[in-house]
Amino acid sequence: MRTRFVAKVDELIAVGASEVIPEEYETSVEIFSRVLGAYLVPVQEIEEYVDQVRAEGYSMWRSVSGGRSSLKSLDHMHLQDIDLITVRVYEGSPAAGKTLSEIELRNKYHVNLVAVRRGGEVLSNPGGETQLKARDDLILLGSSADVHNVSRQLLKSV
Repeated sequence: MRTRFVAKVDELIAVGASEVIPEEYETSVEIFSRVLGAYLVPVQEIEEYVDQVRAEGYSMWRSVSGGRSSLKSLDHMHLQDIDLITVRVYEGSPAAGKTLSEIELRNKYHVNLVAVRRGGEVLSNPGGETQLKARDDLILLGSSADVHNVSRQLLKSV
C-alpha cells in the first residue's frame, strides 16, 4: 500500500496492509541518494546508506536510482547515454592489486578511467602502470551499460 505520509504507516499496517510505502519518506531517500551521487560517492556506498536508512524506517528493498551523475551539461551534445559514476574497488575483487594495463578497462570494457580517489589523494588520468588497491574509488566514464558492467564484473568482491 502507498501513503503520502510516514505518520500513516502504523495505521495502515493495523488495518491489514502487509507493506506500506510512504511517499514522503521515499522522496527524502531519493533526494539523499541523488545528492550523494552528485558528489561522486561510490554507488555501492550510496546503496549501503540507503539500505541503512530504510532498515531504520521500514524494510523495503529496491535499488538506488540516483546514484550517478547525469552529465546534464553534455545533453546538448546528444550524449545522453554517457554516465560518469564512481565505483569502489573492494577487497577480493578481480581488479584489486592489478595495474590498469592488466585489467584493460578501455579495451575489454569500453570504459574510460577519469581518476582514482585513494584516501585524500586524487590521481587524475592515471597511466597503465597504476595499480588499483582495495578501497580505491574509480571515477569511470562510458555508456550506461558499460560502466555498470564493469562495476558488476570487475570491481565486485568475490
